[in-house]
Amino acid sequence: MEENINEKEFQTVGEMLKNARLDQRKQLSEIAGVLYIRQSYLAAIEDMDLLHIPPMPYSLGFVRSYAQYLGLNSDRIVAAYRQVLSGEDDGECADGEKAVRASAPRLKHVIIGLCGLIFLFMIWSVLPLSQSVEPYRISAVEKEQQVEQKGEETIIPAVDEGQISESPAIEEKGADSLSQDVKEDSENASQEAEAAEPKLRLVLSGPSWLELRQGNKVYLNNLYNKGYSYDIPNEKGLAITVGRPQNVSFYLNDKPITVATKENRKNIQLDKYFTKEN
Repeated sequence: MEENINEKEFQTVGEMLKNARLDQRKQLSEIAGVLYIRQSYLAAIEDMDLLHIPPMPYSLGFVRSYAQYLGLNSDRIVAAYRQVLSGEDDGECADGEKAVRASAPRLKHVIIGLCGLIFLFMIWSVLPLSQSVEPYRISAVEKEQQVEQKGEETIIPAVDEGQISESPAIEEKGADSLSQDVKEDSENASQEAEAAEPKLRLVLSGPSWLELRQGNKVYLNNLYNKGYSYDIPNEKGLAITVGRPQNVSFYLNDKPITVATKENRKNIQLDKYFTKEN
C-alpha cells in the first residue's frame, strides 16, 4: 500500500514546499526576508490558496525561488504548479481548488461587464440629447417690412469744408502722440533694465571641479564637464571654489568678468557681484 502511495506522489506543490521547509526547520518569516517575498504569499503557496497567490508570471517566479532556496528541483516544482493552474494535474488538486479556479474567471468577467455597463450609463447620462431644429423661414410679410426699412434708411449728413480741413491736423497730432508714447515706453524699458537684478552665470570650456556654498547649504559640489552652464542665484553669503579657473568663464549680465584665478580660486565671495552698482 505504501508503494502505491509513493508512486502516485500524492503531495501537492504546496505540501512539498512546506514539508521541505519543516524538515530544514526554517520559518516563513526567515525565508521571506531572504527572498524578499511577502510571508503571506509564501503561506498562500504552501496552502495552495489560489485566491491570495499573485497572478502569473509573478507566482511562477515566487514558486521557483522558494523551491531553489529549499534545494528542490525547481523545474519539476514549477511544472507541477503550472499543471495545478491549468487544471491538468490528473486529480492531484483538491475539488475545492478546482471549483475556485473554475469560478474565479467567471466572477472576473461579471465584474468587468458590470463596470462596462456603469461606464456606458455615465456617458449616456452626461451627453445631451440631440434634437432636430427646423430652419427658420422668413414669411412674405417680413420680407416686405425689411424692404420698407431699407428704403427709410437715414442719410449720412455731409461734412463741411471746415471739418475736412482740420482732419490732417488731427492725424498729424495723433502721429506725434504715438511717437511720444513709443519714446516713453523705450525709456521706461531701459530704466527697468538698469534697475533689474544682476545676473551672474558660469560656463565651462573644459572639465573643472565646482563647489558653491551658502554656509551649510550646498548648490554645487561635483566635477562638471565642458559645456556645463549654471545661473548663480542672487543670494547673500554665496562662496565658490573653482578647480581649474582657466576652464571656467563668468558672465555678469551677459558681459564677461574675472572671478576666479589661479591665485584666487577658493571660497570666493560673490556678494559684490550682485550689487546694482556693478
